[in-house]
Amino acid sequence: MRCFIAVLLGLVVPLVAGEKPREWTDSQGRKMTGTLVEKNQTHVEILVKSKRYKLPIESLSEDDQEYIKNADVYPDVELDVRTVKVESSGTSSFTDVDARKIEVSVKNVSGRKLTVRCVWIGDGGKAVGFHTMDEHTLTEDSTLEFSTTYDFKGGKLREYRGYAVGVKHNGIWKAVQASMKPYERFIYNNIDGEEPESPEEPERVRVVPK
Repeated sequence: MRCFIAVLLGLVVPLVAGEKPREWTDSQGRKMTGTLVEKNQTHVEILVKSKRYKLPIESLSEDDQEYIKNADVYPDVELDVRTVKVESSGTSSFTDVDARKIEVSVKNVSGRKLTVRCVWIGDGGKAVGFHTMDEHTLTEDSTLEFSTTYDFKGGKLREYRGYAVGVKHNGIWKAVQASMKPYERFIYNNIDGEEPESPEEPERVRVVPK
């Protein structure tokens, strides 16, 4: 049986929204049926029977190359988060002020309009919950800084517990990262219907210059 020469990338569960299986033909007339799931300047990735294959664009027919050129598919979003600042006053575990800052790097934006959400998580004495939440919109690869301060509010300390960061496109979360795996849930929904408190800091999100 004749087939394409391709690199097998592994099993894949999700499909790209809007793309459907189609017949692909290489420059030698060999055919296969699959769904376009990703493209870059030189290669495409096609899903065939739950397996993902990487093909050089130049190996495909002119009709396929034209289809690829107009296809609305994107590479996976790359998200990286790291802590860049911790400042606390006081000597006990319950400090008067606890300032935090994280740096968030988002790559493979590929011209999409992406929403980056940062949720800061605190302990009000009874349960872990929202402290503050910020969002920023991106249209290109960027590095952002999110910051907040934990302090006494109404006589009760909001102690730092962690953060969660997510990247969304067209209502779908493309990447999520948190200081602890269980905290990823704060990106998707509230706990007990609790809403984030309105922070007092005038600048909580900053785009880091390239």
